[in-house]
Amino acid sequence: MKIMELHLPVMPQNHFAAFIQTLQIELHKLKLTDIIFKLHYQQEDYRVNIHGHTNGESILKREIRKQAGTAVSRVLAEYLVDCEEPNLMRKLIRHSYRADRDELEAIYRYAKELLDGSLQEPDLPPPRQKRKAKVAAYISSYLEEESMLIVGGFVDFRMPEYRAELREAVECAIEEIAMEQQYQDFISLLKYYAFVQDTVIPAAHILHKGGQEFQLLNEHMKPLESEFSLDGADEENNGSDEDRIVSTLLSVSPQKIYIHTKEPELQLVKTIQQIFENRVELCTV
Repeated sequence: MKIMELHLPVMPQNHFAAFIQTLQIELHKLKLTDIIFKLHYQQEDYRVNIHGHTNGESILKREIRKQAGTAVSRVLAEYLVDCEEPNLMRKLIRHSYRADRDELEAIYRYAKELLDGSLQEPDLPPPRQKRKAKVAAYISSYLEEESMLIVGGFVDFRMPEYRAELREAVECAIEEIAMEQQYQDFISLLKYYAFVQDTVIPAAHILHKGGQEFQLLNEHMKPLESEFSLDGADEENNGSDEDRIVSTLLSVSPQKIYIHTKEPELQLVKTIQQIFENRVELCTV
């Protein structure tokens, strides 16, 4: 007897073959000794019919469909998250943001990092597996009541929380990329200003005293400015004090800038290197 009918998204031939093979394996694992599951499928229209054959009537069709739905939901969740999710995310990006192909791909990569946990604490559970479990639960619940599943429509209209999770990651990525672009535009402007400025002093030294504390000195190791205490807990002060250091360097336009620090990855260090380029020498000893 026919248990259920699946209408899959359009997919490459090798994906379809892998899906069928995986589904057969998962159905075979089900602990229904009186049931033999068989798949009838047509790749031309990406349709799969699942039939269950039994020697008796001891198992109700509803129970058979519930068990088969568990296997189907696992396989479909794996396929949707691994293969269809990238297409869905790119579609969300195109609908939300106009940019060239390279920028769209940059947004997609950053959104995937947010979704898959590349930017989260390592001891937290993998978000990718949580998404698969969430998608599988949606599908399994639906197949308990329905025997036909049109996967494309189901993703579009029956999984709002899943789509909202993807949309949130895309929106965060778009905002981050836009902020980065604004930052790079600002740095380019400062680079041009530094390039056209006449040199005022031969050298300046930036001493990193630890944490977010710096001191700015001239070529004679005399203070150019008072010490700047950059409190990382206060974003507004952090930004304005960094601006003061950069502004002072632009004003005195040193021929050479020496940065003395054991932490070359600090944002202020990177900013100065970007603006003044080959005029900066890093001293990490």
